[in-house]
Amino acid sequence: LVGTAAGIQTITNNAIAGTFTRLGASGNTFGLAVTVAIAGNGQTLNNSNNNFSNVTLAGTTAGTCISNLDSPPKTIQNNTCSNWGGAPSGTLTGIIVNNGVAPTIASNTITNWTGAGSITGILVNGNTGNNPIGTVTSNTVSGLTSTNPGPTGVRGIHLSTPSNIGQALNMSVTSNNVNNLSATAATAAANVIGISVGETTPQQLATTATVSGNVVKTLSADFE
Repeated sequence: LVGTAAGIQTITNNAIAGTFTRLGASGNTFGLAVTVAIAGNGQTLNNSNNNFSNVTLAGTTAGTCISNLDSPPKTIQNNTCSNWGGAPSGTLTGIIVNNGVAPTIASNTITNWTGAGSITGILVNGNTGNNPIGTVTSNTVSGLTSTNPGPTGVRGIHLSTPSNIGQALNMSVTSNNVNNLSATAATAAANVIGISVGETTPQQLATTATVSGNVVKTLSADFE
């Protein structure tokens, strides 16, 4: 979906009926993908109470349950993304938010994802601004398993450092439950991380986060 005009865009109460199987062995699959063609028109985006579950992928296909890109304020709340698998080697992401003033990502459920590449439950990228700050709160991320997640690894919640000069990412991460993340039979040492902020390589820009009151448990990794 592409938004251009001012006003409130609400996407709610949508679901996959039964199951969805992608037959192609490459490309991208989304439960919901939102981008704003012309930012700065006073838009507000609400994605809530959707259920995009029971998805089977193959080959190098990348899969994302909810993708909300670009700049307007946005709320991603009470969505369910469960049972994505089929062991694709492409990147799997539960919810990705890129830019947007003070985004709210709250009370979403991301459970039972399996693959043969990197998996991230909730990913926040780009420019969220400093005042007010955004929130990632009361989400459940559970049962993410990859057989070969590579250097990115398996991550419950990750806040990524902005890539452009002048951008700022400032988020509060509170009261989330992240559990049962694993890399099994990986071909090399793998990162399995409950909540992470910033990148492992040097960056010119800072990511600021308040991380408190979260429950992170049962992380495991083994390799051959």
